[in-house]
Amino acid sequence: MKILHLSDLHFQENHEKKFIKYFNLLLNELEEDFIDLLIFSGDLVDKKGCDLQTAYSFFSNSFVQNLKNKDIKIYFCCGNHDIDRRLISQLFKNFIDDLKNEEDLYNFIINNDNNDFTNNLKHINEYNELVKLNFPPNKTLYNLVDFYFFPFSNNKNISVVSLNLSWLSYNEDNYGKLWFCENILDEITNEIKSYDFKILLIHQPLRFLHQSIFKSFTSKIYRSFDCIFSGHTHQEEISAIINSTGGILNCGASSISDVYSIKYPIGSTLLNIDLDTFQVSYKSFEYNKSIDKVKSILIDDIFIPVDKEKRLRIKIFNTLLNKKDSIIDEANTRFIPSFNEDVNFTDLFTFPIIRKEILNLDIKVKDEKVKKAKNIEYKDLLNDESSIIFGKDKSGKSSLLYILCIDFIKNISVFRIIPIIVDMSFYYNNNDNLNIKNIIKAFYNLSNVDLEFIISNYKIKFLLDNFKESEKEINSNFFNELSNLLNFSFTVTCQDSHIDSSCLDIIPTQNELHIHDITKRKIREITEKWPITGNYNKDDIVEKLTTIFKQLNIHFNFWTVSLFLWIFEKTGSVNLHNNVELIDLYVENLLEKSNLVLSLQSQTFSYENYREFLAKTAYFLYSSRENNNYSCTYTDLIKLFDQYSHENIRVVADSRDIIDYILRKGIIIRKEIDNYTFRLNGVFEYFLARHMLSSPTFKENVINNCNTFLSFKNELEIYSGFNRSDSELLIQLYFNTINAHNLLIKKISSFDDNEIDFSKSDSKIFTDLQEVIKDIKDQIKPLTYDQKDEIEDNLTGDIEINSEVHAKLTYNIDDIDSDLYLMHLSILSRVFRNLDRINDTDTIFEILNFIVEQTCYAIVFALEELLLKFKNNAKNQDKMEELIDFFRSFSPLFIHTFLFDELAHPTLENLIFQKVADLKSDYDHNQLLIFIYYFLLIEFDPYKYRNLIDELIDNIKSHTILYSIFTKLILYVAFKCNGKEHLEKELHKELEKVYKKLFPTKKRVAKDNVNTIFKQLKDIENS
Repeated sequence: MKILHLSDLHFQENHEKKFIKYFNLLLNELEEDFIDLLIFSGDLVDKKGCDLQTAYSFFSNSFVQNLKNKDIKIYFCCGNHDIDRRLISQLFKNFIDDLKNEEDLYNFIINNDNNDFTNNLKHINEYNELVKLNFPPNKTLYNLVDFYFFPFSNNKNISVVSLNLSWLSYNEDNYGKLWFCENILDEITNEIKSYDFKILLIHQPLRFLHQSIFKSFTSKIYRSFDCIFSGHTHQEEISAIINSTGGILNCGASSISDVYSIKYPIGSTLLNIDLDTFQVSYKSFEYNKSIDKVKSILIDDIFIPVDKEKRLRIKIFNTLLNKKDSIIDEANTRFIPSFNEDVNFTDLFTFPIIRKEILNLDIKVKDEKVKKAKNIEYKDLLNDESSIIFGKDKSGKSSLLYILCIDFIKNISVFRIIPIIVDMSFYYNNNDNLNIKNIIKAFYNLSNVDLEFIISNYKIKFLLDNFKESEKEINSNFFNELSNLLNFSFTVTCQDSHIDSSCLDIIPTQNELHIHDITKRKIREITEKWPITGNYNKDDIVEKLTTIFKQLNIHFNFWTVSLFLWIFEKTGSVNLHNNVELIDLYVENLLEKSNLVLSLQSQTFSYENYREFLAKTAYFLYSSRENNNYSCTYTDLIKLFDQYSHENIRVVADSRDIIDYILRKGIIIRKEIDNYTFRLNGVFEYFLARHMLSSPTFKENVINNCNTFLSFKNELEIYSGFNRSDSELLIQLYFNTINAHNLLIKKISSFDDNEIDFSKSDSKIFTDLQEVIKDIKDQIKPLTYDQKDEIEDNLTGDIEINSEVHAKLTYNIDDIDSDLYLMHLSILSRVFRNLDRINDTDTIFEILNFIVEQTCYAIVFALEELLLKFKNNAKNQDKMEELIDFFRSFSPLFIHTFLFDELAHPTLENLIFQKVADLKSDYDHNQLLIFIYYFLLIEFDPYKYRNLIDELIDNIKSHTILYSIFTKLILYVAFKCNGKEHLEKELHKELEKVYKKLFPTKKRVAKDNVNTIFKQLKDIENS
């Protein structure tokens, strides 16, 4: 019996020529073949590009009727593009999204209350009418299953079942989301059990089934059918597969619409099945562009397994699927908090950023090729090639191996690869002998017969976690053992940044890959997947995560992001009072405080004891081990604990138990042999800040050392969050900053901060930009989250953070410049923001006024320094003044950005209103300060404070500040109005108002001036 298999025509009217060309070329190649069955596995049309009957008539007239066999039997199935999604009601979409099990779907179909099921078949009615008109079935079940029965030569009775898996596919992303009913499958099985050869026709391959039904559904199909045909996956290189791995002939087809593609060239397949011997010969038809012909490619014969062989293959298949479930369970316990049982590791996994290039965090990378290196795609790892993947601690190496293992098993019929996860640390720690066959048997609980069958029929993929180059003997033994297998490959994960050439002699691969910290878009992807309940704005969560991670030098990776998302869910709040509260919760979860409270150990060593001991450890490393990169030996840790317990007589815990617990939780890690330090620099800083609580002397020494004080920015901010009434700290930092200001004034006596004046309305730049500004005002729309993330990621590049503990920098205060002065202001601002329990109103107002005014001074001076550097290096001095004017015009925005990042907090509202009330007595000369103070509030909630925007527009006279207001409003529309139509409407009103004030009369300006400015900006960027 000869079967021609095609799929995914994706027909659109006015595109007939390309299909006719391919059909004619294919017909030429098929000229001698008498085809018995034509199977088309779905997607006749492209997104309902035309009606189905028109598409089928074209297909029939241009191809089917020209085949040698005029009585050919034709069988179709429904593809996800063949349904009319416009007819799917929102209620039915909600029903699909809310499905928890296939029993609910079956009851919906069988009970058909108020014709609910029947009424929700409107979107597949056109397809069902096409079938009835052109190739009517012998029997139909629930309008979702079509049966065809016919006799073939030698009295062989054939059954073909066309199963509609697409009727619930109302969107494009349906991998792992398709539902169907096992009870209906049982009815199908009972209907066809007496037939000699049983064919199943579906559009999406079985791996697209929902996780909860995949195993049982697939096992039943493999037992009940001899052959399965599918399509849909034409954008995958693995789409055209034919094998009998699982005990069934599995025939996948790529798309006819892709036949001219270089990447996906195969368009159709012809199978010849001997129904007596079950031997199958087949060939694929590939378009050859160089000769403009379709050529047939002969493939080696295969057999459809029957009887004992079929049962063995199905048994192996079920063994693999059972292991997949246990792998998911293990991954859930290792990576996923247990608060939500409806999601698992596979639901939340987000593929990390992997590249062949590594960024050196110790230097500023200038190589654009490295900066813009192409990301490795996940599908690039789903193959039998060997590779080694480097990644920092907690960067997602283990989770990557878990997801690879799960997908290799789920796609066993595609890849024919058996994955084995091996934790190399087990063998390193136990110095255990390696036996590869025993490892495979133990991983899947196989018998010797099963093991030999797998080794003979599959490729083995070893997923090696926690590889260490230093364990040379064990590594060498392992790979020597591997060499005894015929078909194997491996993926190795390693925490080192590279391995030396001698180790590459042991590991037979040159394919080195590196995990990079993830981008903001990836952070949003994880957040969107996370099952956070409650009325949260996930955009706020993403912004909060980004801010806190940058501040504490915490890796942007799956583990850290998911941990903070769990904290948000647990606390029920995104707007925690200050960042320190969030950091506190982070440390609680690292130490698993909730489990400690319930453990017997807490009776002798509480969570507070752990925090005190770790604070003491952090100070010990800082004060005594600077030359060792703040690391010590295990013996040092034991001695340190003994000292701590001696000072705290009621501590009776065993030192090794406590230290080993801290090591297991990853607070402190072993970097090298007997070399221990904190895993994250941010956590090291946290515990140094806690030591400041118990040691005022340490805090005083930090503040009073002007050469190292600036390197304790995070510690001082965290400490101020612990002790929010420490007015003495605030005063000390205030005097430090005044001293820095005085030193800077002496150094730059030619610059007078009293000359900063934005009260004038004098900038010609904005007149030159009038047309550009008008276009922006009229066209600006809210950006989607994807657009926002892409813009920010392109501006900032990858968020590469050096999160390892690193040495404190030393600063020479005598070399003070604007950068060092801004660092002083940053520390003062962040501490001021946290110290919200100080009641001395006069001091509060004095320091707030100082911070804001001095920031204006420091930013303007920093800008002058930068512009002077530009001017000295400029090739065209004549035009430089215009460019300098352009930069200066943005200084209010720079000032506001700095202050919002370092100072702003909702608790400052009353302070700001009182301060602005005084400034309004001379509005004209205080325009800049009023703008800055007001926008410290407006930035939090433009809609709530829209009356302040109105007031500013009415009273501000400076074009520079008005343009700053205009720019802020544009940014708000773009970045803050997604899904907020009321805010967008209000902001557009304000934009029109400020535009009319900037340009009270119409004046058409030549664009030459604008173009000149942007050309100069480009020259600066290139230089």
